[in-house]
Amino acid sequence: MSPSPTPLALSDSELDQIMSCAAQLDRRLRRSFIEHVAHRLRGKELGDGAVYRACREVLKESGLFSPPLETEAHALGHGQRTRERERERGGVS
Repeated sequence: MSPSPTPLALSDSELDQIMSCAAQLDRRLRRSFIEHVAHRLRGKELGDGAVYRACREVLKESGLFSPPLETEAHALGHGQRTRERERERGGVS
């Protein structure tokens, strides 16, 4: 049996960064994401920048993150809010 890897000593801000990125994912994918990030950080000098880069690289390269698609309803709602703001400024009647 191989020994367990030594746990990473992360600061609160580093852990917050990882958890914030994981929150963007479907719940079923979060554990895998965190494991990928931990693997990428092994043996590296830790810091906020290193953790940020590892999170972004794993999100980009792993295919775990699927950005939401803009729906027609969302697009129409956005356009309506824009028109309302322009009316408030006196730009559109």
